[in-house]
Amino acid sequence: MASYGKTLDENDPKWIKFIADMRRANGAIPDFSKLQDDLTEISKILNNLNFGDVIDDEAYAKIIALHEGWDKFFTM
Repeated sequence: MASYGKTLDENDPKWIKFIADMRRANGAIPDFSKLQDDLTEISKILNNLNFGDVIDDEAYAKIIALHEGWDKFFTM
């Protein structure tokens, strides 16, 4: 801000509140793009899966990583 000719009073209660609000807001709107990618990849695995089919360890790990409770649907 100083480079724009504006000085900030770091002890100003408005500034302190602004900083606190920004810290709380950080991460307030999560990025779901990774979740979307994970669900798309898992959907590709599960779409053509039939009872008795075999999946590889990597596919199994991806499914369980999304929700560990899904392990009860598979047999090692």
